Amino acid sequence: MAEKNLLDSLPGILFADDQANKLNEYVKENIDGSLFLFLHYTQDTIKPYSYDGKYIMGVSNLYKLIKDSGWVLEKSDKILKDGSVKALKNYINTIHLLREVQNHNVRADNAIRLQAAEKWWSDAGVESQRPESEEDYQKALSELEKLGKSLIKESEYFVKNVSKLDEAKRKVAITTWTEEIISRYVKERNLFQYSINIYQKYSAKHERKKWNNVIVSYFINDYYCLRNAEKNGILLYSLPKYKKMVDGYTGSKLNLFKVKYGLNLKNIDDLIDDIECDQEKYINLFFEKVLSELIKEAVKETGTLEIDTVCEYILDKTITVELKNDDAAPFKIENVKCFDLDG
Repeated sequence: MAEKNLLDSLPGILFADDQANKLNEYVKENIDGSLFLFLHYTQDTIKPYSYDGKYIMGVSNLYKLIKDSGWVLEKSDKILKDGSVKALKNYINTIHLLREVQNHNVRADNAIRLQAAEKWWSDAGVESQRPESEEDYQKALSELEKLGKSLIKESEYFVKNVSKLDEAKRKVAITTWTEEIISRYVKERNLFQYSINIYQKYSAKHERKKWNNVIVSYFINDYYCLRNAEKNGILLYSLPKYKKMVDGYTGSKLNLFKVKYGLNLKNIDDLIDDIECDQEKYINLFFEKVLSELIKEAVKETGTLEIDTVCEYILDKTITVELKNDDAAPFKIENVKCFDLDG
């Protein structure tokens, strides 16, 4: 009996939510529960009525699918290195081509790209160099629908082929898949920043300063929590013994920052001043050196790489600080916040 396709009964080019959900469910159930193929996919809600409008939207929608939501597909040849994703990569390249000539300037001397698009239109039955009439767009749309359906089918083949790998190869594929998702989060900073907006209920347009303040607070907020700790209504930092322990902790942290990040700071005030003077340096440091490790920890605890869940775990992260006491007895401060979400 032939193997049943996951997506037999579902529509093609506009790629319904159900299709993305079914493939994601298959990945979680048969490959690894933390992974996904499509992130936050949503269909376009505007429905053009003319063939040219449907074609133009179809190109943009397929590009949105692979660029914004299904970007794991573009890394499929790194995850599965047996050559089985060649067709999938070709379909992705075609979508990039059609979108490029539709939405971007193409240098006049780059004749190869223009010729490749013109050949695609010609193969679709367009008689002129490029679509110019409703009949031309109808033919181009029909070919685009085939491309969309082929992309879906090859996406299904991809996840099924990964699931069929032997244990050792599948483990390598899962590791690569995970690393590619984390790499995307680190490079595409807006993904994490917008998740901060959602978690904090910020306005995406007006709250850049706020999300940046949240991010840089990672480097200093534990100190503020320790300095503001109270016991029985007494500010502990006002006690010389406690202050000495906190200062020792921050000194050790600055030494660690020097080793890990190359920050040569004499004391905690230097760190505070440096953050105030050059916040962008610490934003870059967070994304380039810190975030990937926080994500890996979050995945272990939450079981998912979905960005909003990962972001929520990271922002809610607290630590227990064990301060060094003169009499060698540990002095623990629990629930020390890593990020300042109240500022």
